[in-house]
Amino acid sequence: MRNTFLAAFLALAVPITVLAQAPISQKGEPCPNGYLAVDKFCVPMSSITKTAIPKVGESCPKGYLADGKYCAQMSSSPKAAIPIVGGFCPKGYLAAGRYCAQMSSITKAAIPRVGESCPKSYLAEGKYCVPMSSSPKAAIPKIGGYCPNDYRPEGKYCAQMSSITKAAIRRVGESCPKSYLVDGKFCVLR
Repeated sequence: MRNTFLAAFLALAVPITVLAQAPISQKGEPCPNGYLAVDKFCVPMSSITKTAIPKVGESCPKGYLADGKYCAQMSSSPKAAIPIVGGFCPKGYLAAGRYCAQMSSITKAAIPRVGESCPKSYLAEGKYCVPMSSSPKAAIPKIGGYCPNDYRPEGKYCAQMSSITKAAIRRVGESCPKSYLVDGKFCVLR
């Protein structure tokens, strides 16, 4: 009896596990539990990291899925992408259409430079600010003089108050990508 139950359980569980590893076509139907609707596909939530960037134009960089006005990074793509600024990318990044893609997952995460300054622990490099250490507290440009909750003003930037502060990006339009909440002019990871 126990072996029959185990065999029946495995027969049901294995296909569900395999199904949860790949995107499936939405076909006009709601997505099943554990999936998010992204660009006419149902994508397993486990395959999407919570990193998103504003979409530039109509396309997303390689390794990202369109999510409305944003691009959501897939967990199988650890290399980050940032919008290209002034036609150039910082060191360690390659131009890829309208984005700069990290050449290596150990490349430091750059942010666009606002004016002539950079946040503390960042160095100016062209039109970008690049962190001096491999794991700095994240910083983002202020919007209208405001910062999201759990970020402190630092010149023209907002800096994370601690390493457990949730990631934030600038809001595009009225909505935020999935897994983010509206926080004024920002979207903050849930």
